[in-house]
Amino acid sequence: MKTLATVILGLATACAAQAYAADAIVVHYDDLNVATPAGAAVLYKRITQAAKVVCPEYPAGDVRNIKISRPCNQEAVARAVASVHLPMLTAR
Repeated sequence: MKTLATVILGLATACAAQAYAADAIVVHYDDLNVATPAGAAVLYKRITQAAKVVCPEYPAGDVRNIKISRPCNQEAVARAVASVHLPMLTAR
């Protein structure tokens, strides 16, 4: 029987000096069968969407997208994926 499980997206340390909408977001996936490719894909999409909320967003062409937003998103997603401990999700 599956129990409630959550993933915490922590704010990337490289972005610590900025103001954000949230420092962490809980991504629930107890409604998904993450043992299937479809379930893992939905969870990954939820994680990436949550990372966009946690990390700052700047206008297109702004150098801060490369120096702050992109690394923050990559680190937040990587940490969340690693915390789930699901090979199918890690392979994404």
